[in-house]
Amino acid sequence: MYVFEHSHGEVVRSSERHKVTPWVMFIIFLLGPCEPMIPLLFVPAVKNSWNDMAILIAVYTFFTLLTMILMVVLGYFGLALLKTEKLERFMHALGGLTLFICGAGMTFMDW
Repeated sequence: MYVFEHSHGEVVRSSERHKVTPWVMFIIFLLGPCEPMIPLLFVPAVKNSWNDMAILIAVYTFFTLLTMILMVVLGYFGLALLKTEKLERFMHALGGLTLFICGAGMTFMDW
């Protein structure tokens, strides 16, 4: 994705473009699931209501942790339903293969 800076009536040259994809991806991964919190925090901040802001942060933190714990528990017990006895002796190799594929994908894939 490119951002073109221009003024009306002028022609945009291809050398005048700025690549923003790495920065956009950095901001998305930096903020993660907190993007919805940004506008929600503005309302109590504008009203100078520290109590409302603290309640909002506490509720968000509680439900984020609850969701993370629930997903780990469901994954743990869900994986226990599969029979993995034959794969267990290859777990180190499969873990290494997974890391290799992820690293190769990040290094050599130019999307």
